[in-house]
Amino acid sequence: MMRLQLSIRAVVLALALVLSPAEAQQYPGGTHRFESPQGELAIHSGFVNNWNAHTFNVYSFLFKPVNSELGWQQVPVVERNDGSDLKFTVLTANTVDFTLRDARVAVVHGTFELWVAQKIYKESPYDDNVSVQLRRYVLVQTEDEERWVFQYASSRDLGRGTTIEQALNPRSRMKTK
Repeated sequence: MMRLQLSIRAVVLALALVLSPAEAQQYPGGTHRFESPQGELAIHSGFVNNWNAHTFNVYSFLFKPVNSELGWQQVPVVERNDGSDLKFTVLTANTVDFTLRDARVAVVHGTFELWVAQKIYKESPYDDNVSVQLRRYVLVQTEDEERWVFQYASSRDLGRGTTIEQALNPRSRMKTK
């Protein structure tokens, strides 16, 4: 009986290794801190395991502005200028073979930017016509509530043959301006 349990555990471990994503997430589990002239940004990354190939990480953001007495603030991602669409997390996604969606924070000209890259497809992420869209958000302080948000700034189709990792690489030729 003990030998059977060990065999089952070995098979489960082997399956977990085979079914894990092909590429590492931009931010593994834990807290990652970055500084810019704006202040300090903390990215919290947590792993969600579904015991299959559809595991993912969840990123959330805290920001402490320079010379602010307010302390740390939760930073939402805002798609529209009216502020009605606040998202407090960014989810990654992957298949067994490649990453479908991930995000990266960069400092561009002293300002924090959030880049979210995602594969766009109709039927399957394995189709020939799959492209990668890169959405760019800029950390700004709202005028009315003085809240800090990642405000949508632009999006760009990077075309076919681009990986999520290439899209998020700051040294890549595909870097946004």
